[in-house]
Amino acid sequence: DEIAFGGQANGGFSKVYLALAINSSCQHPKEAAILVNFLLNEDMGASIMGTACGLPDSVTGRAAATAAGLVNPLVVEANNRMMAFVDFPLDPTFESPALAAVPDGLYAAVLTACSNGELTTTQAAEQLAEGITAMLDRTVAE
Repeated sequence: DEIAFGGQANGGFSKVYLALAINSSCQHPKEAAILVNFLLNEDMGASIMGTACGLPDSVTGRAAATAAGLVNPLVVEANNRMMAFVDFPLDPTFESPALAAVPDGLYAAVLTACSNGELTTTQAAEQLAEGITAMLDRTVAE
């Protein structure tokens, strides 16, 4: 059922499909928090949201969406198998704009250069490793 890598860590990681956040410039953070809680955790809100934004991770939200008949059991099984495979949580640095932005992020720049024949795959891998290492070093220093 799952990929095995010689009994060692399988290397699987998960990525958040959708996250809701309240940023520091929000004029009504308390009200925003009430809305997010309603949509994700309360029966009525969670049954409205269903799986429109992915499988609910909230226990109460998933129960409400399931009770409303909005959760496909096959999707739940697939999610459970994927989560059982995951060894590492996704590092938020992975999604850093300096790395992931299009067209200016490291990933896009290196992959475009490789696709255009400006870099070999070895050079592209080296540039990715160097750029990601530099980003991680800056993150740790902060």
